[in-house]
Amino acid sequence: KKQAPGPTATVGVPFTYTLTIPVMWQPIATGGGTEFDQPSPNTLSNATIYDDLTAIGASATYQGNTYSINGVPQPGSLALWTGAPPNVSDPIVGDGTKRIVFSYANNPALANIPAGTRIQVQMTVVLDDVPSNIPGKTFTNTAKWWFGRVVGDVAYEPLPGESGVSPPMTIVEPGLTLQKAGSQSNLNVGTEATFRLDVQNTGGGD
Repeated sequence: KKQAPGPTATVGVPFTYTLTIPVMWQPIATGGGTEFDQPSPNTLSNATIYDDLTAIGASATYQGNTYSINGVPQPGSLALWTGAPPNVSDPIVGDGTKRIVFSYANNPALANIPAGTRIQVQMTVVLDDVPSNIPGKTFTNTAKWWFGRVVGDVAYEPLPGESGVSPPMTIVEPGLTLQKAGSQSNLNVGTEATFRLDVQNTGGGD
C-alpha cells in the first residue's frame, strides 16, 4: 500500500510517502465479506521493496526514511541496498538516490515478518529543481515488493506482492506579487511619510 501526504507538492520542499507491507484482503469476522488493509495471517520472510522514482512522471530524489512496526516507531532507519537485490524477479538495480531498494539482506525487520505484523516505511523525497518539473504536472508513484512464504512444507521465494500505487499529486508553486503605495504624493525635506507594502501569494503553493 502506498500513501501520499496530500494532493500537491512543491519543488524543493520535501514530502513523505508511506509504504505499508503487507496489506491484504481478509474475511470480516462478523457480517461476512472481506476488507482491505489487514496484515497477513501467515509469517513472511525475505521481503524486498523497490521504489523507482525515475518512473513517477516527475523528477524526484530520495532524502531518507523512518519506519515503524505495527505502528510503533523503530530507532534509526531502514538501510538502502545498492546494486541488484538478491531475491526479485525483475531486473532492477538500486542506486540510493532515485531507484530505492530496501532488502531483507541488510534489514532484519524485512527478513522475518511474523503473522499479524505490518511494517510502515516513511520515505521522504523532494522534487528536483529542473525545467521539466513545471506547475500543473501530475505524478504517481508505484512501489513493488517481493517476499518468501512457506506453503505446506515448501518454501516459495520470490513471490510478488501487489504493488502499491499512490494517489496522484500535482506540482504547484507560489506566485508572489508586490504592490507599494505611499501616503503622500509630494515630500518635503524633514516630512515623514508612510509607505505600504502589500505582498500576496496568488500561486498554488506555500
